[in-house]
Amino acid sequence: MFFFRKIHKTILYSSIIFTLIGFLFSLSYSIVSFVLICPTNINCPSNPFPALLVIFLVTAFFLLIGTIFGWIVLKLYEMFRVE
Repeated sequence: MFFFRKIHKTILYSSIIFTLIGFLFSLSYSIVSFVLICPTNINCPSNPFPALLVIFLVTAFFLLIGTIFGWIVLKLYEMFRVE
């Protein structure tokens, strides 16, 4: 909890937004894959671990991208700030 207080709000909000977007994208992809593609394919795995791994990896990737994006926006704001 104390770690989140040290993060600038711009970085925190952009990482949260990108993480939610990544989670929704990966979750929708996994659901579509299991519902539409798996019944018609004989090579579909019965184990849900690959789908959970995809959800975790895509969410972590979007978290990283969101953090970098927030940091870039913050640095650009500090560079071009007019006082």
